[in-house]
Amino acid sequence: MQSFTVIVKIKKKHTVYIPRKVLEKIGVGEEDFLRIKVEDGKIIIEPIQNPFKPAVNSRRWAAVTVSEIEGKK
Repeated sequence: MQSFTVIVKIKKKHTVYIPRKVLEKIGVGEEDFLRIKVEDGKIIIEPIQNPFKPAVNSRRWAAVTVSEIEGKK
């Protein structure tokens, strides 16, 4: 993966906005989770797998007819 650098500003209430191109580069978006670590005076932000995302984005219902439920053919 090609690296690049962006500069962001800390806003009110210590808010930091991560630019869309950065999020797209690591494959995350709204409602995803990030792990924030502090090591040796540096902030490290890593994407983490949301265990519920596959379940939420998958098909929820099976295609079943009333006849199949009642055992009729």
